[in-house]
Amino acid sequence: MLRVPFNARAYGSKIIVTTRSEVVCFLMGTIPAHSLKGLSDTDCWSLFKSRAFPYSSSHVLQNLERIGKRIVIKCQGLPLALKALGDRLSHVRDENGWAFISESEIWELPQDKIDILQQLRRSYQQLPSHLKQCFGYCSIFPGDHEYNKESLIQLWMAEGFVQLKGIKQLEDLGEDNFDDLLTRSFFHFSHTDPFDDEPRYIMHGLIHDLSQLVTHGDYVSINASRMSSMSRRYRHVSITCDTPELVDFRTVSEFTRVRSLLFFGGYRYNIKKIPHDLFEKLKSLRTLDLSHTSITELPSSIGNSKHLRFLDLSWTCIQILPDTICSLCNLQTLNLKKCLELRTLPDNMSSLINLRHFNVSYSTALLRILPFSDRRFLDLPKCIRNLINLCDIDISLGTSFRKFFRLLKGSLA
Repeated sequence: MLRVPFNARAYGSKIIVTTRSEVVCFLMGTIPAHSLKGLSDTDCWSLFKSRAFPYSSSHVLQNLERIGKRIVIKCQGLPLALKALGDRLSHVRDENGWAFISESEIWELPQDKIDILQQLRRSYQQLPSHLKQCFGYCSIFPGDHEYNKESLIQLWMAEGFVQLKGIKQLEDLGEDNFDDLLTRSFFHFSHTDPFDDEPRYIMHGLIHDLSQLVTHGDYVSINASRMSSMSRRYRHVSITCDTPELVDFRTVSEFTRVRSLLFFGGYRYNIKKIPHDLFEKLKSLRTLDLSHTSITELPSSIGNSKHLRFLDLSWTCIQILPDTICSLCNLQTLNLKKCLELRTLPDNMSSLINLRHFNVSYSTALLRILPFSDRRFLDLPKCIRNLINLCDIDISLGTSFRKFFRLLKGSLA
């Protein structure tokens, strides 16, 4: 069927194929693929205005133009979204109607009238089940989040989205999952972070909206100021601290089914204390991210979260870890990066038999007393040498020994 029209082709004819998949480009392309970027701000406004004001695009009401330009920013240069929202507003001249579109998430709009996400959803439906889980998990990150591949893979592992298959390590399988989503354009390369020289990735706003649509009910990303009105049924929760308002941990303690608890936002540093009994109620936790907060201690009740597999305390003011952390036998990742006040580790860390990733880089007070610098492996403290599943340890100014551990795995005990 597809070949018939091309039987009468003229010499020099070209076929243009558009796709979201780099794999399709590789299989069908005869020349290097051209990656399309979003429209410029000027072109975005021009396209949106022509759809929203089809009969009077040269005379736009000033109040609607102001709101319209906010809507255009929401579309992030995507023609599909600009056309759909412009068409939706072409018969609306009420300022409140425009403001509603401007202030709503696209996935919250009536889908019988806004079919943007339904078109994008086809790409999601083509994903195998394990990639659907990995993609859906991204819905609890802020829309403008910059993803670190390694950290995201560790979170996926903690949630059980990466399963052993053949002889490959979990980390390698997780990297395959990420790269697969990358080639399907669910992620895009953003830049290389100058601090750790690691790449950062972003997700287009509409793709992030799609992740929220397909996971609605189990996953939620909420502002700290709106927590009181939040349902307690969610299993995966992120709290964004973008105002000075303090997090209500009494409300947090009511999320007894929660498996993921992550904190984001520039005002995370206002979190200075965690209630001592919080983890007596959050017994189903698998991932906990308290990085960039100002806590000085972790409650000993953390030992009650027996299912915890990912714990990030990086960039905090923590001074000592409770001994009960050693009872977290399922813990896979422990991040203590840039914990400048941390001075010692618990004696029984060898009990963390499933620990795979241990990061204490830039934690200068701790590194001064750990004899890592010269003889590295031979002088590792016994509590760490006995962690036979450890495959990645970062112990100095950016020096990671992952490759060494994979080669010498099992020989350090």
